[in-house]
Amino acid sequence: MQVRDRCTIRLFHQNLEKHGDAWHWWYSVLPEGDKNDYGRITTAFKDRYGIKATQASSLFPGQNEMLSLPQGQDEHIRDYVYRVEKLSGKIPKYMDSLFAIAFVKGM
Repeated sequence: MQVRDRCTIRLFHQNLEKHGDAWHWWYSVLPEGDKNDYGRITTAFKDRYGIKATQASSLFPGQNEMLSLPQGQDEHIRDYVYRVEKLSGKIPKYMDSLFAIAFVKGM
């Protein structure tokens, strides 16, 4: 292993937030044999925290909000529709039909 890779690995692992998710990943998930290979570390890190992984997890709050969209007992229909319209901007286009069902079910 090159000196540069050893230094980069040490710097990377020393800067993980203690007891954070990436810290847990380093100590509990990443195989010991991969911890000395910078290429394997970067590949595993990107697989876990890269764009595709974060795009999927970033949808959860919007989906949860959409699926728990009941109209309040004393909430006027106009206020409910306004609240739904505000939320609709956060919902991806491909989820429009599910959003419509959640809206109707929430009334």
